[in-house]
Amino acid sequence: MLFQNHKHAIFFLTVVMFLSLSLTACGVSPSAPVDSDDTPASSAESEDSRDTPQDVGEPALSELVEGNNAFAFDLYQAVRNEDGNLFYSPYSISAALAMTYAGARSST
Repeated sequence: MLFQNHKHAIFFLTVVMFLSLSLTACGVSPSAPVDSDDTPASSAESEDSRDTPQDVGEPALSELVEGNNAFAFDLYQAVRNEDGNLFYSPYSISAALAMTYAGARSST
């Protein structure tokens, strides 16, 4: 079971709500000065060149899809015997791990 009792679940939901409200409050204020293209006047830009998407062949794409599917089913098999409802997003987990992998491949 994910939470041992209702107190843990309520605490977890309270923390999640607090964090989401805090992050929402960090947005750009409506009175902030903007440039003519509607971007904030104090935007940060990197001087590093951006990696452009690369064309991937069909075999590599098929391998990626098969790997993501295997990951999703393996993860489900690992957590399916827990009591209660189960909700997870294998795609979101894979995307987060891919971004972490891409960000860790060079100096940070």
